[in-house]
Amino acid sequence: MNISNSIKALLSLSGKRQIDLLGVLDIASRQSLSNKFSGERWSAADLVKIADFTGSKLAFVLPDGERVVIAADDPGEGTRGVSAEAVGGGVTSPNSREEEKDS
Repeated sequence: MNISNSIKALLSLSGKRQIDLLGVLDIASRQSLSNKFSGERWSAADLVKIADFTGSKLAFVLPDGERVVIAADDPGEGTRGVSAEAVGGGVTSPNSREEEKDS
């Protein structure tokens, strides 16, 4: 399933409408939103906003079940709108695996 179809499914499961994404994503026209869906033009920030809008979380799930959740940053931090946080397995940051290897 492509990303656009996954977003449509997520919207449907959460009882939301595609047209509501205009405000969520700060898009000016229906055509621009249609272009995002047809052209698969989704940024990480778009996906985080959609996850928040639907009451879900965006995450990478590792083979061992550990999740790295991608979330909206505090706009004052200046890191382009998203950050990652590892959840489970005692890992506290995406770089901690590198730190463990160096020990």
